[in-house]
Amino acid sequence: MKPLTHALRTFFPTFGAGIGILLLLLTACTTHPDVPTEYTSVSRQPVIYPDYTDVVVPPNIAPLNFKLMEGCEHCVARITDAKGNSQTYGDRYNVLFPENEWHELIAASTGQQMKVEVFGQNKDGKWLSFKPFTITVANDSIDPYISYRSIAPSYVAYEMLTINQRNLSNFDEREIYNNMIVSAEDNGQCINCHSYQNYGTQNM
Repeated sequence: MKPLTHALRTFFPTFGAGIGILLLLLTACTTHPDVPTEYTSVSRQPVIYPDYTDVVVPPNIAPLNFKLMEGCEHCVARITDAKGNSQTYGDRYNVLFPENEWHELIAASTGQQMKVEVFGQNKDGKWLSFKPFTITVANDSIDPYISYRSIAPSYVAYEMLTINQRNLSNFDEREIYNNMIVSAEDNGQCINCHSYQNYGTQNM
C-alpha cells in the first residue's frame, strides 16, 4: 500500500502550482447520486487525481476529494466504511466529500479499511464500473498542522511570497507571513522560506 505522502507529493509538487486545483476540490458536494443499475465492468482500478488508490491515511485527515481522469462526463463513487455503511458522492467528474460525512466514514474505519467503488459515464452515455480500491485508516493520528510557502511556479520571482499554515484535518488556512507587508511591487523581501532553523519554529 502507498502512504498518503505519495499522493500528496503528486498533488502538491509545489503549493503555489497546486492552489488552483485545490480550490476546485474544496467545495463539498451536497447531493448523493444514485449508483447506475446498468454498467460495463472494467478489470482495473480507475485513474484518479490525486492518486488515492490503496493509500494508508491517518484518522484525522481532511476529505480526500479526487477527480476521475477517464474522460467521463459524470461519475459516482460509493464509499463503504468498515461497518458496512455506504454513501455515494459525485459532481460531474469530481468526487467531493462533505467534511462532516467524511469524518464519520473515516471514524467508523479507524484501524481498518474503507472500500471505494467508482462508476463513470462516458460520452456515449454508457456507464463503466471500475475495480474497487481501498483506503486503509491507521490507528495513529498525525500532527494537525503543516506550514509551507506559496510562490509562483517559476521559483525565480519571490516578489509575492507567503508562508502559510494549513490544518490537515480540514481545509482551514491562514497566512503566517507575507513578504509584501512592508514592501510593494518588485521590492518584496526574501524571507528564507526554504526551511526553518533546525526544523523548528522557535526562531522564525
